[in-house]
Amino acid sequence: MHKHPAEVEMQFQVIRRYLEKCLTDKMFPGAAAAISFGKKRSIICIGNLSDQPDSPTVDEYSIYDLASLTKPIATTTAILKLIDKNYLSMDQPLASCLDEFNKAPDKKTITIRSLLTHTSGLAAWEPIYVFASSRQKMIAHLAEKPLSYAPGTRVEYSCLGFIILAEIVSRLTGDSLASFCQRQIFDILSMHDTCFNPDRALRDRIAPTEANNAHERMLCEKAGLSFNGWRNYRLHGEVHDVNAWTAGGEGGNAGLFSTVSNVLQFGEVCLDILNGNKAGLLTRSSLLAATRNQTQGLNSHRGLGWQMADSSDSVQGILHSQAFGHNGFTGTSLWIDPISQAVFVLLTNRVYYSASIAEFRDIRRMFHKLVIDECVPAC
Repeated sequence: MHKHPAEVEMQFQVIRRYLEKCLTDKMFPGAAAAISFGKKRSIICIGNLSDQPDSPTVDEYSIYDLASLTKPIATTTAILKLIDKNYLSMDQPLASCLDEFNKAPDKKTITIRSLLTHTSGLAAWEPIYVFASSRQKMIAHLAEKPLSYAPGTRVEYSCLGFIILAEIVSRLTGDSLASFCQRQIFDILSMHDTCFNPDRALRDRIAPTEANNAHERMLCEKAGLSFNGWRNYRLHGEVHDVNAWTAGGEGGNAGLFSTVSNVLQFGEVCLDILNGNKAGLLTRSSLLAATRNQTQGLNSHRGLGWQMADSSDSVQGILHSQAFGHNGFTGTSLWIDPISQAVFVLLTNRVYYSASIAEFRDIRRMFHKLVIDECVPAC
């Protein structure tokens, strides 16, 4: 039964108050959240883009660094489009796409599928920018670097595989990842506030992130590595991830910027495709494969570029097991539940204050729990 509008608004205030408490606790200076059930939308915006006195307030047009949401929204969708158009096949060897890997015997069994499912054998992370100054040089470095495990034997979430996937898109299409995604995804969906390397004219709408590359600087110091390219200022309109920055802002693992309403729209389109109601972006069969568990029997459940809800600390036990989504390091997330016909978006710049990953995991869980407990019956 649908509830009275005043009652619905009161329930959304519970979520607003929780996010405002997070703001008071300096988990982030502001946030934009969006919830959609059966296309009935609600958007909640709190706080400011930064903690500076003249900072703009957050609204539905505020732009956030999506970090790893780049993987499913941009890179995965681009790869699936190329598969739909028969430029690629899912089990095609990586070596047949990028010549650099022909000289790497240990990587002969890496496929497009294994890159998308994080089962390629590539390490979880590496500061490739220490050794390479462009994405092309990064590819050469990864081709030479030994694998961390035998492909297909386990899931190890890796940004490195998506840097490779971005290069595959570029070489197959003769276009940049950014340009291909703009024409083939964002323009088609009227996601007009979604892009790589946003124009400086948009600066007043963009949430700043971390100062001085503090997190990756710490990781490099722990690894005994030195790097002279740190950005010694607060990042604002530049991708937070240094590998993606070194790859021209479009590494495939990160680099996408967008608004809460655009991300929500992408999630709703995914539901439409799965429901058989939308054509033009992807085939239903491709998206069905991408959003089903492709790693049965391994240590984590992954689709193609998407994570399954039953292996995510953010939503496990809260959303249905068939739900799928992704989180971003900067404090962003998109989760889609085809059983409830629901989309959940949370955009923040948690790295502004360096809120820990553990703290933010708990914030994500509470956000999704409150939405389910308070708002599903209202919608």
